[in-house]
Amino acid sequence: MGVATTVRRTSPLGRALRSYARATDRVSEALGWLAKWIVPICVVVGFVNVLLRYVGRFQNRSLTSNRYIELQWMLFGALFLLVLPYILKHAINVRVDFLQARFSRDVDAGNAADPSGPTVGVEGTPTA
Repeated sequence: MGVATTVRRTSPLGRALRSYARATDRVSEALGWLAKWIVPICVVVGFVNVLLRYVGRFQNRSLTSNRYIELQWMLFGALFLLVLPYILKHAINVRVDFLQARFSRDVDAGNAADPSGPTVGVEGTPTA
């Protein structure tokens, strides 16, 4: 005798939500890919800004302007906003919690599904 299997049918709403979740995951991956290219640009802009500032001191001239500093801040802000969904999707965020270190693993397991994560921007890290 064969094992009876039940066919699980999903509702149209369930299929739509799964499709939305897959699309959101693809967008998060694309934004993460884009953000990894902003990092070297931000580093180069910062390095050139500092280099020109110090070379300008020796020449008693201003070789840089606030545009480079503003560009660096804008790139950093774009980097933060673009990479946030990728970080939350892969749960690779840095958890800075001084109370979490004081609790045992049993107490900390209750914090695995933190409901304030999506609203605050920090997701609970699952413990096993």
